[in-house]
Amino acid sequence: MKQFEQISGILHSRFALTVIPTNRHSSVRHLFQHYSQNADVPVYTWTDGVGLQTLEKEPLIIPDTESAPTVLDFIQNSLHYAVYLLQDFPYKANSKTGALFNEIILNRNSVNGKIILVGPLFQLDPILQSHTLFVDCGQQATPVPFHTFASEDSEEMPYIPMEKAVASMGR
Repeated sequence: MKQFEQISGILHSRFALTVIPTNRHSSVRHLFQHYSQNADVPVYTWTDGVGLQTLEKEPLIIPDTESAPTVLDFIQNSLHYAVYLLQDFPYKANSKTGALFNEIILNRNSVNGKIILVGPLFQLDPILQSHTLFVDCGQQATPVPFHTFASEDSEEMPYIPMEKAVASMGR
């Protein structure tokens, strides 16, 4: 499957949430950036401490979105359709942020777009499993603590070609 078709499939799927367990953040970001330019779909990326920003030649940083709760608030209140690539989102099921995240995903009407988590695989609350599309990029699918992963240039991390990814419901 071509990359453009795969991303289109992810964005048109019935799932509110997509998880791409990879440490190749820049590769995924580049693919979605290319897609957004050709499909005229706004794509935002988010990293903790930096905040939400557009994926354009000259990125626009959205103020007051630097933390997980503030970006979730922005996503929940946005009136425009967009794709949100949340890099290394600090999800913990038994936290206030996790509860808000779960609420947003479970209430389809609270997100005007798609939320895509990009980063090491982690344990989702079981209640989210049937609402989540997992994209298997051929990496080891074991949960790892946040911020304890190989660098993007590491020999241990294979290049993640999205065209070879396999989407599967649940894990």
